[in-house]
Amino acid sequence: MPTTSDNNILPQHHQNEKRKPSQIRTVLETIWTWINHLVVGFLFGFALEKSKVYLPSLIVGQMRWTQLTMLIVFLGATLTGLIAFAILEKFGLYKRNPKPPLSLLDSKNWLLGYGNNILGGLFVGFGMSLSGACPGTVLVQIGTGVPTTPYTLAGTLIGSVTYGYLHNLITTRLAAKFGAKSAIATLDGVTKVPALILAFVISAIGFPLLWYGTTRIPWRVDVYQDLLIDFARGRPETVLLNPFLSIQDVEFNFTVPGWSPFSASLAIGLAQIASVVLVHNVIGASSVFPYVGYLLVKTVDRNWEVNAPFYKEFVGLGSTVRFSVGVIVGGLVSAVTSGLTYGAGIGGRPVVDVLVYSPGVVARLVFGGVFLVYGSRIAGGCPSGHGLSGMAQLSIASGVSVAAMFAGGTGVAYIVGWF
Repeated sequence: MPTTSDNNILPQHHQNEKRKPSQIRTVLETIWTWINHLVVGFLFGFALEKSKVYLPSLIVGQMRWTQLTMLIVFLGATLTGLIAFAILEKFGLYKRNPKPPLSLLDSKNWLLGYGNNILGGLFVGFGMSLSGACPGTVLVQIGTGVPTTPYTLAGTLIGSVTYGYLHNLITTRLAAKFGAKSAIATLDGVTKVPALILAFVISAIGFPLLWYGTTRIPWRVDVYQDLLIDFARGRPETVLLNPFLSIQDVEFNFTVPGWSPFSASLAIGLAQIASVVLVHNVIGASSVFPYVGYLLVKTVDRNWEVNAPFYKEFVGLGSTVRFSVGVIVGGLVSAVTSGLTYGAGIGGRPVVDVLVYSPGVVARLVFGGVFLVYGSRIAGGCPSGHGLSGMAQLSIASGVSVAAMFAGGTGVAYIVGWF
C-alpha cells in the first residue's frame, strides 16, 4: 500500500508525463515558426536580388527619374499583393490590417492627420537618395557585399539607438501626441467600392501598363551599368559582354543574373503571399532596426524604459531578426547562383575597396542610413511596409507616405546627384 508521500509523488509524476508531449509540441511549433520567418525572408531577399533594385545607382537613378526599373518592380509587386489580399479576404482566409494616419502635432487637423506620414516619408526619401538604399534593400546589400553597405549600415545603427531618445524628447517637450494614430482610412472605405472590385480594376489597368513599360525601357543596359558602377567604381578594365541582354521579359531561371522588372515584381508579390500564408502577416523590413536598437540600448542604459520608452513596443520582436537573416541569405544565394562573380568583380573588374570613398561620400552614406531609420519610424513603415504591404491593403496613409518618399527622394537626388 502506498504511503502518504507516495500518493503525493505519483500524481506529480503523472503530471510531468502529461507535460512532455505539450512541451515537445511547443518546441516543434517554435522551430516551425522560426523556419517560416526564415523562408519568407529568403524568398523576399532572393527576389529582390534578382530584381536588382537593391543597387545604389539604380535607386538614385529612379529618384532622378532617369531609370524606371525600380518603379515597375515596386508597383508590380504591390499589385500582386493587392489582388492576392483581396481574394484571400473575400474567402475569409486573411483579414487586412491597413496602416493608420499618424499625426505630427497635437492637433490631428494639421495636414489632415497625416503629418508624420508626410514627414517620415520625406525622411525615408532623403535617406534613399543619400545612401542608395532602403531598410529592406540594405539587407540584400549586406548579402551581396555592395561596397557602400558598411557606411549605410553604420548610419542605420546610429539611427536605431538614438531615435528612441529623440522620440521621448519630442513627446515630452514638444508634442505629446507626436505619431498618434487616427482612424484607419482605406480607398475602398472612402469610395464605398468593395476591395475585390477595386483590386481587379486597378490590376486590369496596372499590369498591362507595367508589362508595356518593361518592354520599352532599357532595363538590361541600365541594370548592368549600375552593377559596374556599384561594384567596380571607376576601374578602366575592359567590360565583358552584357549578360542581361539574353534575359527574356518573362523568365524565372534561378541561374540567370537577374529577372526583368515585370518578372521580378511578380516574384516579390509571391513572397508577400507566402508571408501571409506562412507567418500570417505582411512583409515589412524596417522593424529590425529599432529592435536591434532596443537590444543595444537596454544593454547600456539601465533606465531605458524611462529615458526611451519608445523601444517598449519592440520588445519580443525577434521574428524581425529571423526574417532579416532570411533576406540576407536569400540575396546571397541569388547572387552566388546568378553567374556573376560578385566576389571577384563584375564583368572582369575587381570589386572596389570600401576605403576609397571620400569623407564626403562616407558622410552622405551614414546620414542616409540615419534618415532611413528616423523616417521609417516617424512614418510607421518603409517602402516595404507602406508600399508593398500598406498600399496593397488600400491604406490611404501608406499611399501618402509613399508619395512623400518619392517626393523627398527626388528632391535630394537632384541636389546631391550620383555618388
